[in-house]
Amino acid sequence: MDQIGLVFPGQGSQAAGMGLEVYEELAEARSLLKRANNTLGFDIGKIMFGSSNEPLKPTEIAQPAIFICSAMYLEKYKLLKMPYMAVAGHSLGEYSALYAAGTISFEDGVNLTRKRGLAMSKSTDAECGMAAIIGLSVDQISSVISQFSNLYIANENSRIQTVISGEAEQLRKASKMFEEMGASKVVELAVSTAFHTPFMKQAKEEMKLEIEKAEFKEPGCYVIPNVTAKPTKDTSEIKKALIEQITGKVRWLESFMAFKDLGISQVYEIGHGDVLKKLGMTITTKTKIYHI
Repeated sequence: MDQIGLVFPGQGSQAAGMGLEVYEELAEARSLLKRANNTLGFDIGKIMFGSSNEPLKPTEIAQPAIFICSAMYLEKYKLLKMPYMAVAGHSLGEYSALYAAGTISFEDGVNLTRKRGLAMSKSTDAECGMAAIIGLSVDQISSVISQFSNLYIANENSRIQTVISGEAEQLRKASKMFEEMGASKVVELAVSTAFHTPFMKQAKEEMKLEIEKAEFKEPGCYVIPNVTAKPTKDTSEIKKALIEQITGKVRWLESFMAFKDLGISQVYEIGHGDVLKKLGMTITTKTKIYHI
C-alpha cells in the first residue's frame, strides 16, 4: 500500500470564495466554521465567502481564514478513509498540519493563527516586503543578498524558486540585480512586512508565550517542521520549531523531500488552491501529488 503525506498551504493562498464549495457540501465543514466564528467572536465566513479579495488581505484575517479553510477541506479528505504517515505545512500552513496530526485542537489553531497574524502585522514599523526569485539557485541569491544588511532568504521553496524578505528599498535594489543576472522572473509579493526574518522578533516573543501555554498532544503521525525539515513526533521539538519558524527560514524543498525519505509516494495538498502541488511537481517527479 502506498504511504501518504499531507501538505497545507500558507499565506498568499487566500482568495474570495475560499472554502464555500466544501462548506456547502459537508455538514462537518459547516460545523467547523460555526465553531471558528464562536472562537473569534465575528463571522469570518462572511469574509471568506465574499466576492472581494480586499477583506482577506489583512494578515490577522488571512491567517485564521486559511487555517479554517484547510480544516474544512481536511474533512473532505477524511471521506477517502486513507491514513497518512506524515504532514507538513508551508509557513502558516504548519498550524493546519499540526491540527491534522492531532497535536493542536481546532479552537487552539484558530486562536493561534489569529494571534500570529495580529503579532506579525505590528512586529515592525520598517517599510518591508518580500519577493519570489525564479530561475536562480539559492547560492546565486545568497551571494547577492549578502551585500545587503537587511535582506534574508525567507523560503527555499524549490530548486528554482526562492523567496527573499526584508527592508523594502534593499529589496528593490536586489530584485534589479537578480533580473540583470538572468532570473526568469522576480515577483514582488502582496505583503507589507518581512515574514521569516529578524523583523519578526517582536511577533516571535509574543507567540512564544501563546505557543508555550497551548496544549500540544503527541501527534498521530510524523510532523515535518519548516525550520528543521526533519520528521518528528516529539511535542517539545514541534513547539520549539513553531516558535523559531516566525523568524526562521522555511525549508520547503527539504521538507518535501523528507516525504520521499519516509517512503511516501503520494502527497495530497489540503486547502484552497494548488500552489504546493505545483511546487512539488518542480521538486520531484517520483512523488504523485494531488489536490483536495
